[in-house]
Amino acid sequence: MGMVSRHALAWGLTLCYMSTASAQTAPEVVRPKVSVASEHQGSDTQGEDGVAITQTHPTLSDGLSGVMIDRTMTMIGKTFFRQFSQQRLDSPVLRNTSLSIHERPSARWGSLIWITEGNTVLYEATLPPRLNDVDLYASSAVATVSDQFLRRKVLDALRNDPDMAGDEF
Repeated sequence: MGMVSRHALAWGLTLCYMSTASAQTAPEVVRPKVSVASEHQGSDTQGEDGVAITQTHPTLSDGLSGVMIDRTMTMIGKTFFRQFSQQRLDSPVLRNTSLSIHERPSARWGSLIWITEGNTVLYEATLPPRLNDVDLYASSAVATVSDQFLRRKVLDALRNDPDMAGDEF
């Protein structure tokens, strides 16, 4: 009985401490936008006091952008990823584009590197097994990926067919 009450007391103190500590460092609460309802709005959106509450819902464009996913395995692949991600920040086209860099290493041929955006492969190259030329390959990849990305966006804008799916899923 005495042991249970000590544990309960210790647990209660722990919870009190955790709630006060989190209250001090809690971020600001996001509140819904409140606007005064006019006569033109339907009565179903108005409250009893004539104030309508509208909440903004996130859209797909509000998601993450400019994310780089590293799927490389070797030292050459990691170096290529670092160089490419630094050089792509200078390109206004690729700065906010989410890309994924993949690698398939081979002891005989070097590493096969490909860069994808969604399900589309934008760049593919075989890196030699030495680190000296990785900068050249990364700058070439930035130029090629930005050209491919722009070309694909222009073609998608010109080809507006409602019968065709975007990613074919």
